[in-house]
Amino acid sequence: ISALPDRSEVRPGDQVAIAVVLEFSKGWHAHTNDPKIPASWGDFFAVPTTIETVDASGLKFAPVQWPKIEILKLDLVASGNPEDYGVYADKAVAYLPASVDATATGEAKVNIQVRYQACNDKTCLLAKTVTVPVTLKIVPAGTPSSAVADPGLFKDFDTRAFAQVGAAPVASTAFSTNVFGHKIEFDASGAGLVMLLALSVVGGFVL
Repeated sequence: ISALPDRSEVRPGDQVAIAVVLEFSKGWHAHTNDPKIPASWGDFFAVPTTIETVDASGLKFAPVQWPKIEILKLDLVASGNPEDYGVYADKAVAYLPASVDATATGEAKVNIQVRYQACNDKTCLLAKTVTVPVTLKIVPAGTPSSAVADPGLFKDFDTRAFAQVGAAPVASTAFSTNVFGHKIEFDASGAGLVMLLALSVVGGFVL
């Protein structure tokens, strides 16, 4: 499993796609992100492939653009009757659309966590999680944009996905406390911080 951005240098506010490549040895594959289990397999459990961004700094992401699904004849329950089943096989490429924060400087970083379960035509291994770090060098605004590193790798990327880029994850400041036997939940920023201080003062007088 590897991850490659379409270019290694970006400017503040740029859009960038990161290819997440799952390469399988001959005869091996992984379940899709939404496995469709044949009815004849009963309660067979397939571990979905997941791709998550962790510890993102200077980047905002849109939902994953998943690889193309390949239909294979498989018998993962040893019934003797192979069924059509959709998988990721050979070289499957997913894409993470992202944008660089307008105020970002230095480097933009993210850890990409891929969880998958590898199978052949008869059995599946235990699920595995792989973390791949990606680092982008941020160059000053106005610097000429660099060329796409590997155009062939990004030929299936849908640039319309950039429209779905959302806010980068931030640490939560919400928490709860117990006041006079009542549970109170609020955010410890802005007005929530003022409320916290007020409660502290009242609590001091009471105690």
